[in-house]
Amino acid sequence: MHVSALVWTITVVTTIVIFVVDLLIVGRRPHEPSMRETAIWVGVYVVLAVVFGVVLVAAYGPRYGGEFFAGWLTEYSLSVDNLFVFVIIMARFAVPRVLQQKVLLIGVMLALLMRGALIVLQSILAVAFGAGLFIAFEQLWKWNGKVALGLSVLVILGLVAAVRIVRKTEDMASTLTAVAVGFLVTCGPLALLQSH
Repeated sequence: MHVSALVWTITVVTTIVIFVVDLLIVGRRPHEPSMRETAIWVGVYVVLAVVFGVVLVAAYGPRYGGEFFAGWLTEYSLSVDNLFVFVIIMARFAVPRVLQQKVLLIGVMLALLMRGALIVLQSILAVAFGAGLFIAFEQLWKWNGKVALGLSVLVILGLVAAVRIVRKTEDMASTLTAVAVGFLVTCGPLALLQSH
């Protein structure tokens, strides 16, 4: 499934707008929400999720829409245990009931920001590791081609194994991507040396 940059931008901006609106509404008048208000907000977010899923079905087909709904329902049902964690945290830190809604929203936003920061950090580390391997294999190919070839095979197999373990999948696309990246990092320097 190819998702254009425009669709990603619209999705991210809409998510940010939803958080900002929620924060402004909650932050402007901290209070203890009634059961009615809570039900309305839950309904609003459920409707937003269903609309998003329907748009996915319409734009990309039932497969991707179905995957979204399956994932959303699974996460929604699993989030119930988070309620107990929130209750314990709020009680332990003696957060006043009128501020609990705001504290939860800020906590969710911080969790999303930290997750994003970790993704960026992992990407930087992966690029640095790949560049380091590329430079190391450039020197290896100059020094001893047989050793470099043997280590290339080991690195490629290691990447395939790591991808399968981390992603918990054995799909062909992930395997081929790992092989291609491993080949590029380990044998790319050889191609550059041969071109000189």
